[in-house]
Amino acid sequence: MHLDRPIDIGRSVPRRWTNPADSAPTSGNTSTPPPGSTTSTPVRVTLLRTGGLVGVHHEPTIEADGRWTYTAAASRETGRLPDAVTGRLHTLAGDPRLAAEAGASGRLPDCADGFRYQLTAGAVTAVHNGCADRSNPVSKEILGLLADNTPF
Repeated sequence: MHLDRPIDIGRSVPRRWTNPADSAPTSGNTSTPPPGSTTSTPVRVTLLRTGGLVGVHHEPTIEADGRWTYTAAASRETGRLPDAVTGRLHTLAGDPRLAAEAGASGRLPDCADGFRYQLTAGAVTAVHNGCADRSNPVSKEILGLLADNTPF
C-alpha cells in the first residue's frame, strides 16, 4: 500500500485486508519475517490523526488482543482485527526500526492543511506529517494496516 497520498476518510465501508496465505493450507510455518522485524510482546497501539483542511481528530486504538475502538468527532465504532493482522501489528510494534523512526521524528516542517500522525506502540511514540519527505516504512505499514482494517 502506498501512503504517499491522503487516505480516503470519507468511505462508508472500511476496506478489509486479506492475506491469501491465511486461507491456504500449509504443512508448517514456512514464512520468513521481513528484514528488521522481530516478534514482540503484544502491546496497545494508538494512532492519532489530526489537522487537515477541516481540522480532523481521528483515533483508532488497538488493544493487545486485537480489539479496536475508533473515535472521530462524535462517533465511536468498535471491532476486532483478524488474527493475522493482529500478529503483524505486534511484529511491527516490536520492530527496532520503529524506535529509530520515533527518534528521527524531531521537529516536523510546517504543513499547511496537512495531517499530523502520532503513533504510539507500547512505550514508543513516533510523530510524522504528510508533508515531511522522510522514509518511515514501519509507521507507514502500521498506518496501512489500520486504514485497511478499521474505519480510519
